[in-house]
Amino acid sequence: MAAKATTKRGLFMLPGYFENLQEKESKERYLEKLKSIEGQDPYKIPRKEWIDDVDCWPDVTYINVGMYLLFAASPYTQEQLMSYKSLDCYQNFANGWVREVMCKKFGENRLLIAKVNHSQRMSEKPLTPWVVCENSGKVLSAHCDCMAGLGESCSHVASLLWAIEAGCKRRDSLTVTDKKAYWVLPTSVKTVPYARVKDINFSKTPCSTSTVKPSSVTPPSETELTNFLNCIKDCPSKPALLSLIPAHSDFYVPKSVNPELPVVLSSLFDNSLADADYPTLLKKSEEAFELLQVTKKQQELVEEKTREQASSRLWFRMRTGRITASKFKNACHTDPACPSHSLIMSICHPEMARFNTEATKWGCHHEKTARDAYCRYQKEKHINFTVSDSGLFLSTEHPFLGASPDGLVTCECCGTGGCDTKVF
Repeated sequence: MAAKATTKRGLFMLPGYFENLQEKESKERYLEKLKSIEGQDPYKIPRKEWIDDVDCWPDVTYINVGMYLLFAASPYTQEQLMSYKSLDCYQNFANGWVREVMCKKFGENRLLIAKVNHSQRMSEKPLTPWVVCENSGKVLSAHCDCMAGLGESCSHVASLLWAIEAGCKRRDSLTVTDKKAYWVLPTSVKTVPYARVKDINFSKTPCSTSTVKPSSVTPPSETELTNFLNCIKDCPSKPALLSLIPAHSDFYVPKSVNPELPVVLSSLFDNSLADADYPTLLKKSEEAFELLQVTKKQQELVEEKTREQASSRLWFRMRTGRITASKFKNACHTDPACPSHSLIMSICHPEMARFNTEATKWGCHHEKTARDAYCRYQKEKHINFTVSDSGLFLSTEHPFLGASPDGLVTCECCGTGGCDTKVF
């Protein structure tokens, strides 16, 4: 139940509100919300501690409001609030139902409170919703002393959030000379006169009442437009506009959508063969083996796109089902009729077979240092010696084989080779 508010001096104080909450779960949730504001009850904070300054407000945007009202989890059901109706409460704010918005700082968090008129009983004293937001604008929690306030997404909470969003937008759009006009927002409404239905305006707040003046700018010529597009094409970044221009759109085709990559061997899995006998599986494997192929172009493309190795998702996908250099010895020594389960897992699911110990962490951290030292040493013995990153090499002759050297070495005197780095 809602507690009786005090006089203007108390403004937002509602003595006994927490004590009058009936449900134990409601009290526990209320105390949980207070943890983000150092345990202080907003309904017990005296008037002198509130700040009437829009500069202190968090950077709340319409995205923050929408994310909270729709996708925040209900503290009672753990399901998303999905309060679509509250998204329409901007109209309440625009009609002046929100007034006396105050703020109080708690570290990086901000507590905002206000008076909001009842949606149906305009003659009664206004309600007192409050919200807690991070300074970045993320809404953490909310409350209201109305009948639905325990749900944390009532129309009064939504009206306050829209008022905060509008105030922040107004604040951030003003220049220094406009600062006196910070809070030039809808005037608060204390009473709503009764009227006949035919005299009530039910339309929504218009987006703009100003008339757009016709442009007097002369449109560019075909030559000027072409020169401009060629100019921005040379920018360090890729202007999105050019992706819509036929003469330039070819440069914006995503490289990840490339039909030249070889097939991922996990796609050969056939669930219908799960209970098949060994001769049947062997026959099916031979049939699939005959269809496997990796072209020279595909080999080069895979190597180029997997140079980040363990940081590359494609590196794991292309290794799936293939015997790589580190597994080759074990694959040759296991029984084909009853192969090692751990070996099968490491070949068919390489991403799941990763291990991470202190030793491997240390080795990965110092691998670049070791390679740089190796490069300095070899430069004294070779002509134009270089070491570069290497991706996964797939065999064109045996498509089920692959290898990922730690690096590729090149020099004019010896040619190109692989580099295997061991850190001790």
